[in-house]
Amino acid sequence: MRMIREAVPSIGSLWSKEFLPAKCRRTQCYTETRYFLAPPPHMHVFETLPWWGYAWLAVVMVASGFFHGLIGFGFPIIATPLLTLMFDFKTALLLSVLPGFITTILNAFRGGNLGASLGRFWFMPAFHLTGAFLGTLILIRAPSEPFILLLAVLLVLYLYRERLGKLDVPVVKAHWIVFGAAAGLAGGIFEATANVALAPLIIYFMILGVAPAALVQVLNLCFMFGKATQIVTWTTAGNVPLGFWLQCLPWALLSLILLLAGERIRRRVSVETYMGWLRKFLWAMVALLIVGFMRAVLEKS
Repeated sequence: MRMIREAVPSIGSLWSKEFLPAKCRRTQCYTETRYFLAPPPHMHVFETLPWWGYAWLAVVMVASGFFHGLIGFGFPIIATPLLTLMFDFKTALLLSVLPGFITTILNAFRGGNLGASLGRFWFMPAFHLTGAFLGTLILIRAPSEPFILLLAVLLVLYLYRERLGKLDVPVVKAHWIVFGAAAGLAGGIFEATANVALAPLIIYFMILGVAPAALVQVLNLCFMFGKATQIVTWTTAGNVPLGFWLQCLPWALLSLILLLAGERIRRRVSVETYMGWLRKFLWAMVALLIVGFMRAVLEKS
């Protein structure tokens, strides 16, 4: 795994001051990659990725798309921790943005009666969009390490969502617009910085007792606006070229195919079995993320 990580340019290093002299010279092999002037981010991710790196990327897209189709949301919950095993955090997040955007579009507009699903929560996507914009600006200028830990914390919140959702919180129900705006804004920020927006949104909707069908559509609509905002902001403010998004498109289509397969299985097989497997997997990912965070901090110190 170390060889794989070293074979891929670290986007986290592109924000380091030590890599910003006036002239550009790059020496590269599969054991060492150094940038003496950071090129536009992500320009060489696919060019320098070895065959086993492509194989791992395919596995991640297949698993994430399938899970998203199985329960109706959750693509980044699977994709981000798995991608961080190979890439630095910012690269992992960007590789999952376009596939996540396409899968959320499909889920947001399928099932019909979108207007009824939105209902009184029509304002949520707007606040989510605003949060995603602010969060992307933060991530562009900030080091990656704190967001690895943030992702672990959000995964723990997601794992405890059912227990938190059963709480009776009258103040949330009495001031649902204020708390809805706060949840949408926080969800957008977390989506942009940690690629996991579910924790604040799903806890809010579960406290209010929103019906499952409406919950899935509203969540995916929020994620759709959030992902679109991430793409635009990274392109304009983060210097991510159009070519990078085009290279991500085949992986997005692969995820879409597995999403449709997951939807078919969802109609035939009990989701509880898969959710049990998922919980165990996510706890393992939390442990790996914490270990990765500690290693990154120790390496810097």
